[in-house]
Amino acid sequence: MARESDFNRKKLQNTKIRRDRAKNIRKQKKANEQKRSQDAQKNEMNVEEVAVLDKKGRRELRKKQIKLEKKERLRKFREERQNEINEEQ
Repeated sequence: MARESDFNRKKLQNTKIRRDRAKNIRKQKKANEQKRSQDAQKNEMNVEEVAVLDKKGRRELRKKQIKLEKKERLRKFREERQNEINEEQ
């Protein structure tokens, strides 16, 4: 008898935990959707484009941005060096 009541109590606790997790996931999805719509308004893009950006990940976008900045710095450095060489001649 005691084992059955412990089992039932544990079962109810697990059910409550699952229900709470599902509820939190729904809240998180709703919050993400609101954030996407705000980003879309701010950047004048549609919500689907912002969703793609979120899927891609902001980290990857930042990596690409850093890569482009490095290329730009290298290009400027090469131009300056070439100009110095041309001035010497």
